[in-house]
Amino acid sequence: VIGIIGILSTVVLLTLNPTELLKQSRDSTRIAELTSLDKAIGFASSQNPDLVLGTANTVYLSLSDNDGTPDCDDYLASLPPIVSPWQYRCVAESNLRKIDGSGWLPVDFTSLTIVPIDTLAVDRVNTAISGLYYSYVVGNGTWELNAQMESKKYQWQGQADVESTDGGNTIVLFEKGNNLNIMPKEANARFTTILRIPTAVGDCENINPQTGVQFNAYFPRWTIPGSKRVAVTNLWHWQWDSSLGVGETLTMALYKDNNPKKRMSDFVTINGNGIAQSWMSGTLSSPVEVNLGSTYIFGIGNDEGGQAYSLSVEAGGLGGCSNYPPNTTTTTGYVDGNTAVLSDTVTGTGFGGAQIGIVGISYAEN
Repeated sequence: VIGIIGILSTVVLLTLNPTELLKQSRDSTRIAELTSLDKAIGFASSQNPDLVLGTANTVYLSLSDNDGTPDCDDYLASLPPIVSPWQYRCVAESNLRKIDGSGWLPVDFTSLTIVPIDTLAVDRVNTAISGLYYSYVVGNGTWELNAQMESKKYQWQGQADVESTDGGNTIVLFEKGNNLNIMPKEANARFTTILRIPTAVGDCENINPQTGVQFNAYFPRWTIPGSKRVAVTNLWHWQWDSSLGVGETLTMALYKDNNPKKRMSDFVTINGNGIAQSWMSGTLSSPVEVNLGSTYIFGIGNDEGGQAYSLSVEAGGLGGCSNYPPNTTTTTGYVDGNTAVLSDTVTGTGFGGAQIGIVGISYAEN
């Protein structure tokens, strides 16, 4: 009886949780408003195929910026950094909801014979730091609108999940439009992510440094600590020396640890920083679902066919590894002595007991 009462109490608390219900209400509004804006843009485009929908390489935000410049500089500390030539655009509070092209959505609906909307919707919270705002991009006559859900019900993995079921290229935002692949991946990373790196101390030994296999593709395993399903947004790599300099790149990908060992993610580019003993990361075009507590293989290579990784000090030469970060919990993996190019399955021969690089992930969770 006590057990039944406990279960019923939990159900009642979840059902009557006013904070969660308020979040659900705002999410319902977000879904309806983005759907309405999407339909309005589609209607306007069909009425006037030459209508200007916006400027390419620009992420339009529903955030107001009153300093007289349109670059959203008031929010740059909270907005996810985007890569040139992409830029953010905001408008003044007084113009935010206007439908004449001066509002946050740069479409002049007033120029149409039939005007489909009378005001532009903005997110009910509409702050950069929360990630709760609307965004919009265009490209070659296509468009995409994005919003983040804040309730457990409508978020990824929720009871009424709209984020991973909308057909877009990110599973952690709600997307509408006629092309759900044009928002820059960096702008999609508005949610809070968790960085997870290995925590078990190991050695610093480079795999067979005399043969030069450190110049080829390699595939260390890692059993990621935890016990829930998450969405990986970034892959991380740590280098001992400064061999990956500015202007040089690595390629990384995530693979399943089964047979065949197939690639799960897109290929992500890691840009070198020329800094010894440092972490470098790359953003996935689309987040990848993984189970914390399971083992995965991290592919590290170079599409240019050159050096994939080099440790400047040979095995045993690091003086006890005092400055080396924690080792992966499982150091067995694969190394390909023939190529530095990653493919759709893990290649190469197995190795064990040697450390040839550190990997990590950033992930979002519900």
